[in-house]
Amino acid sequence: MRPELAYVVVRCHAMRAELLAPEVMKALVLTKDLGEFLELLSQTPYGEEVGERGRLVSATKLEKAFNQNFVRRLERIVRVCPGDLSEFLQTYYYMRLEIHNLKRILRGKFSKLPIDRIRDFLTSLGPYQPVFFEDLLMAEELGDFISLLSRTPYAPLEKSLVLCEKYDILWPVEARLNYLYVEAVQGVLSKIPRADRSRVRSIVETEADVENLLLAINQRGVEKVLAPPEGVFQQAYGFSPEIFKELIECRDLGEAIKGLASPYTGILKPILEEDAALVRANLRRHIYEMAGRMRERDDFGFPCIFSYLSSCEAERGELVAIAWGKEQGVEPKRILAYSVLPAYAT
Repeated sequence: MRPELAYVVVRCHAMRAELLAPEVMKALVLTKDLGEFLELLSQTPYGEEVGERGRLVSATKLEKAFNQNFVRRLERIVRVCPGDLSEFLQTYYYMRLEIHNLKRILRGKFSKLPIDRIRDFLTSLGPYQPVFFEDLLMAEELGDFISLLSRTPYAPLEKSLVLCEKYDILWPVEARLNYLYVEAVQGVLSKIPRADRSRVRSIVETEADVENLLLAINQRGVEKVLAPPEGVFQQAYGFSPEIFKELIECRDLGEAIKGLASPYTGILKPILEEDAALVRANLRRHIYEMAGRMRERDDFGFPCIFSYLSSCEAERGELVAIAWGKEQGVEPKRILAYSVLPAYAT
């Protein structure tokens, strides 16, 4: 282990005690409603955040609180990391959150949601937030939105603008955001140990592939003139780019998905039932397990740090999903089907 990593690793081991055990997560899923969920959650390390139950009465507010808790945990690690590792973590995690904010703004404005409502969904990134989201919220047109990003890593979005404006669609911008994220992470992989680079690269590439496959599948049945795949999907990482076109045009989606390499077939299987939420749950499980296998190999170096933060991110995702499920009255057994961590309960 690099000597300068010793303190960070020790801190990650200590902070693991704050994570919710799979058994606790399962108990949260099995609560009967949002009130009981909050009551049980108040008895965990999240108690201080949900103590004022009148302040957190909606899934939207809970999601924001869970996101901010993750950011605080991340900041506690980033600020004590050596410079090279800090740069990697900022790109890998903060840019992911930043892109999530950008997509939330785009989808909200495209759906004509009130600005205050869109703002409620955004996660504050504090000093690690180079993009000023308030200006983006006020942009009246997609072109104005993209122009405001001209001096940021998202400037290449301009290449997708013509297609979006011509057909009044957003997904070409979303696809390019997925690519920009992969490119950014690939650009800082040299900041982490060589032994860990291939697994991290695989994680981010698989995530981008799955998100872009979902975008392609969503175009089935739409007039083909709307968006030629070759103008949107620049590349694929785990299969031939031709797959995107095949998924859009094929008659038998199941057969097309079966033809994908592992792990895509297993992750995407629920889309045959039009269940994109379960696809993303499968993706979360894949990432969580990959990070865990890295830690099994080395629990006193970068994999320890990466696995801890991946566990924090998985916990955040689980709590958000449970909160929305409770608010919408989804049966606990149904929520369990979308859960990752309770599956590890003993």
